[in-house]
Amino acid sequence: MIRPSSLKYIEICSDFEQPEQTEVHPVTEAGSRLHEAMETGNLSKIEEDEMWMYERACQARTDLMTDVFGDAEPTVHKELILKIAGKYAGMVDHFALNDKVGLLIDYKFGFHKVDDPDVNIQFQDYTLKLFDKFPQVDTIVVAMIAPRRDEVTRHTYTRADVSTIRNRTKMVQERAGTGQRKASTNCQYCSHIGTCPEAYSKFAAAKHQADLLPTIRPDWDLSQPMDLEKALDLRPIVKKFLDEWDKAVASSAKQLLEEGYQVGNYYLQQRAGRKQVVDID
Repeated sequence: MIRPSSLKYIEICSDFEQPEQTEVHPVTEAGSRLHEAMETGNLSKIEEDEMWMYERACQARTDLMTDVFGDAEPTVHKELILKIAGKYAGMVDHFALNDKVGLLIDYKFGFHKVDDPDVNIQFQDYTLKLFDKFPQVDTIVVAMIAPRRDEVTRHTYTRADVSTIRNRTKMVQERAGTGQRKASTNCQYCSHIGTCPEAYSKFAAAKHQADLLPTIRPDWDLSQPMDLEKALDLRPIVKKFLDEWDKAVASSAKQLLEEGYQVGNYYLQQRAGRKQVVDID
């Protein structure tokens, strides 16, 4: 199952695949501790110079709860795990509901700009699953609290938005792995960056394909014996390279096209062999 946090990347590039993390960035590690503090209220793991982020997030959460629910006391779910067919399908930082109104809060403790809730596909995916999980709810306010950026953004969804969200998330999931690649700044988070031709085409400062072939000087005169000797020395090398390159390209194209991938305007075409023997030898 595709992680909700990966949906944006796959919407941009169908073959995005998040690598397994071996090292945790300090900002990510701090975010994990701050998330835990927001859930439990235990501040023992927060560094002194991080306390301001916790306090800012708490104040923003209080303001949102008051604005949405007033004096009512809603039911609050922290670190709410969402499941589909019994399988893990994401986790919501904070979800409160009272009667037919819900409030979804997501904390972002990093520096990077995050899409606002009205277009953020991760938040839309959570919203869709919450509408499915709580059928009595007909309105969900989605809010993002980003203390480092001093931002609190929000958007209100209703059940009328469900079909549009469902179509968007389903479209992204169906696109996954279909070869419709596009390079973007998100490539830095993808495990295919080292082998993706789209990423190379976009980010390589110099194109080195020509370096695969031996150097052929433009001023060679093949009517001159010395230049012709150099050309004859290179001939088998170039011929071998071209033969192997041609076979590799043809084999890859045949495999991908047979599996149904779209490769530009190329397609497979079969033609029948000759039924008449033209040379018995």
